[in-house]
Formats: sequence, structure tokens, C-alpha cells
Amino acid sequence: MKKYGIQLIAVTAVAAALAGCGRDRSHHGAERGPYIGMCGHDKVCSEEDITDFVNDARVSPEKKLQAIAFQLDQITTETVHGCLEGRTAPHTLNRKLFFTADFFYWKPYEDGLAYAIEETTNTVTLLTQMHVKEPHMKWEPGFRVGAGFNFGMYDYWDLNLNYTYYYGKGGGQICECGEVATVAPQWYPALLGGVASFAKVKWCLNYDVLDLELGRHYFVSEALSVRPHLGLRGAIIRQKYDANYAGEFSYTNSTPTPSTISTGTTPTSFDAKNNFGGGGIRTGAGLLWHLSPHWGINGQISGSLLYGNFDIDETVYGGAMTTDAFGTPLLQNPKYKIRDNYHRIRTNLEAALGLQWEKHFVCTGNNLSFGVFYELSQWYRQNELLQFTQTTDSSYLTTLTKSLRNDNTSITADERDGDLGFQGVSFRFRFDF
Repeated sequence: MKKYGIQLIAVTAVAAALAGCGRDRSHHGAERGPYIGMCGHDKVCSEEDITDFVNDARVSPEKKLQAIAFQLDQITTETVHGCLEGRTAPHTLNRKLFFTADFFYWKPYEDGLAYAIEETTNTVTLLTQMHVKEPHMKWEPGFRVGAGFNFGMYDYWDLNLNYTYYYGKGGGQICECGEVATVAPQWYPALLGGVASFAKVKWCLNYDVLDLELGRHYFVSEALSVRPHLGLRGAIIRQKYDANYAGEFSYTNSTPTPSTISTGTTPTSFDAKNNFGGGGIRTGAGLLWHLSPHWGINGQISGSLLYGNFDIDETVYGGAMTTDAFGTPLLQNPKYKIRDNYHRIRTNLEAALGLQWEKHFVCTGNNLSFGVFYELSQWYRQNELLQFTQTTDSSYLTTLTKSLRNDNTSITADERDGDLGFQGVSFRFRFDF
């Protein structure tokens, strides 16, 4: 019986050697002598070393068993799924298709979208407070779908394609009523009205992202697996911004004595499109800490660098108070269009953390997983809308036109350079065939 036990140990050792053991070498590349590792050293032995060790009658069966167990421990990992695999074992041994589907509920944020300044004055304390008014963003649903393939013959790398779509919106309005003493329009105050009796804004966004991703999900310990990945990302982000005002204008007629001031109110608006389309590289990593064979904490982070095109289109429907040939006050509504188109490099960061449940039906079979995650996504310098500010020249209708030709310095154009971000909860589903 002892003879057969020794033979079984020898077969196991040889199989382990064939699975990945290599002959130990010194720092100079020369092979060491036999029994390296079998005699207690922390090295993995070659097939010849193991054979010589097993056949050496001087070594007791217990010593042989301990040494071979040590060798197996150096080249194998028992995963949380109960599978005995090699070091850096793949998370799943599936070699076929898999599909993913995410449903998420996000709220967008973006810098530089203020449409008015609200001014209130306390008549008792005479304290005046000013509040910058921005669109109130709303929670909206979106989805992400994907498909991929596990290449078992190529070290279990996986290649997948994901598409994400989201439609976001926001809005708001204020009026010159109650405690609100003044509403000051933003963007083009000289054309939209220095003050307004009413202001309203609408903002919407269409977000389309396509990712091609190559990664490998593998265990680094019994209950910890990681998935580094790299690939390509393409994105189309289209924004629309509409601000409407009841602009108040005045005209001073100095011909009569004393001079007269005429005032009037007319609808004005600022309509703009801020579109970005680009592509580039994306890389990142995911970490899954298995609390049990079914439950785990999943964290992911990635970054992208994209080269793309900005297409900016702004239209201003303004107002102006003048007089006709007879000196009668007259309200006019001039219209201006501003265009800008250029290429830039932009960055994006994304992160997610959540709780995941998964079921491996067999070690080499199908896999099913669900997860609930909190997600963050940040797109840097996505708001490229232009704001013109009048400084000295009162004849703004002429000055604005000249400033677009860069031959008048009384009006300056500033890019908002605002960051676009999303945050919310997502529900993820994946099935490996």
C-alpha cells in the first residue's frame, strides 16, 4: 500500500511540474542541484528534480508528502468558487459569449450654466443679497448594453463592446416679483437687457458613448480578483441651452429740455448648441473582493483621453430702445449669430463602487451576476459656450459686431470651460454562456 501511495505522490508531483514548474536557476543562470524545494527551500522544482526526489529511498514518505504539498501550493490557488487552479487563475473558465445590461438613474451637473442673478433687498436691514441662478438638474434614466467573448485559448482575455446612452435635462425660472427686486440676465446683458422682469432657462443633453475593451479577470488570491483593461472610446455629447427673458430697455432723449427717459420691455433670448464628438484611448481596472462564493464588493475606475471636435452655435435675439425720425421711442429686436469650431483634447474619469451577487453553475460552466453600484463620471472642460461682456462702449450694437472681428476691445469673449459630470445609481446584469 505504501508503494502505491508513493507512486500516487509521484504522479501528482509530475503533473504539477508539467502544469508550470520550472527548474530553479541561480542569479547567473546556472541550474541548481536536485531536490531544490523538496528539501524545504521556497523554490518550485523541475520534473527531473521531483522524479529523483520521489525515487530517493533516503527520504521518508511523510517528508515527500510535505514537500510535494508545498510545491503544489506554490503553483495553485483554490479560488472562492472551490476550483483548484493555477496562479492568476481566470475568474471564469467560460470560453464563449457573454452579455451585459445596465439600467442607471443619473443626475447631471455642469459648471458655467448660470442664466441670471437674482437680487433681493431687505427693506428693514437694507441688506442686499445676490444669488446666481442655474438650471435645476433632474434625475433621468439611461442604459448601457454590451456583448463580449472570452478567449480561453489566449490566457482567458476577454473582448467586449459597450454602448451607453443617457438623456439629461434641467431648467428653472425666476421673476421680478415679491422680495425679488432685480433679475439680471447673463450671457449678453447689453443685448438681452440689463435687467429683466422674467427669466427662464432650459437645458438638455444627449450622451452617446461606445467602448471597445480588452481585459483579463483573474484571481490574485483566494478571495480577491482584479480585471485590468484597455481599449478605445468614442463619445458624442450634444448640449442645448435656451434662456428666455423679458428684457427691460431704456433710451435717454437729451434733445428736449429737460431730457426725457423712455423705457420698454421686449422678449429676448439666448439659444446655444454645444456639441462635442471625439475618440481616443481608455484604460482602467476593476477589483472584486469576494465575501463569499456568491457575494462580493466590486470597485472600478477608468480614465480616457479623447481628441475631438467642438461645434459651438449661439444665437442672440436681443432688444434695443431707439427713436424714429420723429423722436418717438422705438423698440428694436436685433439678431446675432456666433459660431466657433475647433479641435481639442479632453479627459474623462469614471468610478463605481457596489455590491455584486454572482452564481457559477459549475467551475467551467455558465455564470450569472447582478450588482447595484454608485457611479461617478466627470468630463473636463465640456462647456465651451462663449459669453461676451461689454465694458466701456455704450453703442453695443456696433461694438459687438466689431469685437467679433477683433478690432474693438470694449467687448471681451470668455469661454465658460465648465466641467460636465454625472452621479447616480446603476443596476448591472451579466450572463456568460
